[in-house]
Amino acid sequence: MHKKEHLNEIEMLRVVACVSIILFHAIHLEVGKEYNGEGLIEFVLLTISGLLAFGTPVFVSISAIVLAYSYPDNIPSHYYGKRLKFILIPFISMGIIYAISSNAGTVSRIPAAIMFNMLGNYHGWFVLVIFQFYILHHLFTKYLSRIPPTLMLLSAFAVNMAYLGFFNFVHPPGDNIYFQHLWERWYWYPFSAWLFYYTLAYYIGKNYHEVILFINKYLIWILIGLPLTVVLIIMDNIYLELPYGSKRVDMILFTVLSIFILLFVCHKFKNIPVLFDVISRYSFGIYLLHWAGLFLAKKAFIWFGIDFGYFNIILWFFISIVSSILVIHLLNKFPFGKYIVGRVKQKKNQLVPGSKKEEHEYKANFSLYN
Repeated sequence: MHKKEHLNEIEMLRVVACVSIILFHAIHLEVGKEYNGEGLIEFVLLTISGLLAFGTPVFVSISAIVLAYSYPDNIPSHYYGKRLKFILIPFISMGIIYAISSNAGTVSRIPAAIMFNMLGNYHGWFVLVIFQFYILHHLFTKYLSRIPPTLMLLSAFAVNMAYLGFFNFVHPPGDNIYFQHLWERWYWYPFSAWLFYYTLAYYIGKNYHEVILFINKYLIWILIGLPLTVVLIIMDNIYLELPYGSKRVDMILFTVLSIFILLFVCHKFKNIPVLFDVISRYSFGIYLLHWAGLFLAKKAFIWFGIDFGYFNIILWFFISIVSSILVIHLLNKFPFGKYIVGRVKQKKNQLVPGSKKEEHEYKANFSLYN
């Protein structure tokens, strides 16, 4: 089947993932560090934030879906160059900016902070996972695609569950600082923490239209399964000491079923709603900038004595999105801007209809920030 048409539902899926992560961080900015294990409201908010954390695996899965959809058999030579320019360089730029701004009072710490940020010690770490997906795609297209999909999916699921289960339920040995860091954060970065998401996304992208038919056929079971996974997560939150986030064994099925339902819903839209289109085109920059927007909004509220309680979360959420878009739009007026906060994706109607440039650029824009 010819696979050059644009998938509007993927753009909408990206928006859902992006705003979910921003709301997740907004909740933790208000509640996370102050939660002492008591209080129903705090528990509910953190449980909601934990469910919203599905946005991270969704965001990185989109890369594999679009990659397999656009390039099921091979990757063109220009592919990596553009991603180095418009994804890796902004990741580096924002890592440096966050390192400097968070250590402005202690200049001697800045070099180490920059080094750690380059290794993924800030919220842009998902870029490191995406680049590993690009390498995995080569392996899949050349070798692993010859293995039956069912066997590949079951194997990837087992590896992913075992990997996350180990770090979820086994405590770090001793008080070694490196083991502590590994258990707290570093185990997120290897592809083994996301292998099942990539494998499933690869087959979704490669067989996209068949997958949509599959979702339609088994929708009732997917709808029944999703709340069951939510109940499991809530029970784990009550009885197990697991962090509220996406790197949990009980988040895998919830995330997969959520992706299926979102694809089903978004597939029904013939056109992308305007608000979704705007956020989608700015999504990568929003992801990089939103933490600064949340942090500064909270600081401003404290400075001016503004406090709406838990409603601060919603206000910070909207302030972060709007301020990020404004900064991205402004910086992209300058030639260097796209190398700091990422490039704003073009609208389809900004290209000459029917031209070879349109076909090339539209397809490139479709997959660039995935």
